[in-house]
Amino acid sequence: MKLKIICLLILAFGFLLQQLSGQPAWYIQESPVEEDLLSVSFADSSFGWAATSNGKIIHTTNGGQKWELISSIDGFYPATIFFQNRDIGWMVGSYTTYLDTSYVMQTNDGGLSWRPNYKRIASKLNDIFFVNDSVGFAVGFEGDTLCLRLKTVTSGQYWLDLLGPKIISEFYSVHFRDTSSGVMCGSGPTLQLTKTGGIKPPGMAQSIFNFEKEMFDLVNVGDVYGCMVGADGKLWFTKDDWNNYIDYDFPDGDTLRAVD
Repeated sequence: MKLKIICLLILAFGFLLQQLSGQPAWYIQESPVEEDLLSVSFADSSFGWAATSNGKIIHTTNGGQKWELISSIDGFYPATIFFQNRDIGWMVGSYTTYLDTSYVMQTNDGGLSWRPNYKRIASKLNDIFFVNDSVGFAVGFEGDTLCLRLKTVTSGQYWLDLLGPKIISEFYSVHFRDTSSGVMCGSGPTLQLTKTGGIKPPGMAQSIFNFEKEMFDLVNVGDVYGCMVGADGKLWFTKDDWNNYIDYDFPDGDTLRAVD
């Protein structure tokens, strides 16, 4: 009898290991909304948020095992959602009634309620990123597709234009390693680097590199590594903070919109 129980336990344990090892690397999670999901952000391994195409915010507290609808902003079209911790989050986008005006939205209660933090007429913001509780950046374009680069050092109380050349380009993504070293990419295609937090003492702090494909998103990893993706399956990798980069094509050639 004891031998039979031991055998059953061994079989059950083996089955469990098989189930765990057989789980696919990617799998579908159930969404509480039917709308398209445009952007997702995790503050840590458990707490995450996603924004829909019509301003609904869904939230998970267990790493995505379960999502729930927690708020909805009527008439708002989000572009990107970003949370710096479990309470404070940001979105950029526009309202249906003011499509030519871009907004920075802020929440201090984990996404339950949102309020306009900043607005700019005749512009579009595509991405927002905070290095810490105080320093943040937002990018897009304004007017006749002139690049738009904003910075705050006051937790969003004031937003200022970054210094540097105003080029004809729409920036899609911004990511900083720290308060000084950052990268922005966009149409053109264009990659802009800064080692001085986007200010220019005494000369130009921004360098411009042109590639053959539009780049839609980028991420910096650690002190020197990074990856950037774009049109027609284009990928770039860096091992030295974008001083040099490795050019790589995704075999299927599909446009890559995001990387993390």
